[in-house]
Amino acid sequence: MIIAKLKADQNGILRGQLKSLIGSADLVFKPMDAGADYSIRHEGIESEIGAAWAKDKDGKPFWSVRLNDPFLARPVNCALFQSDKEDGVFNLVWNRREGKQDKARSGA
Repeated sequence: MIIAKLKADQNGILRGQLKSLIGSADLVFKPMDAGADYSIRHEGIESEIGAAWAKDKDGKPFWSVRLNDPFLARPVNCALFQSDKEDGVFNLVWNRREGKQDKARSGA
């Protein structure tokens, strides 16, 4: 599920709006020189709310994203992919992971 579309500016900063049923947040992914590849912040708030690390799967680059906030029950793990259809656009994708209880309920 795509939860945000981000656009890159001339400095490599990605900006976009995360949207969910309970609200939205304006996100800024700022490139970093050391550590994570991106520091993630809520637009207008200086506190870091996440980070992203470059990865590669089957020759396709993506970023592993972790968002965290004191008001979340646990950190949210997502993936960021460059759009195949729109230049300079990146899709932030989240998928619910099935736990053992979920699999037992579904009969898998």
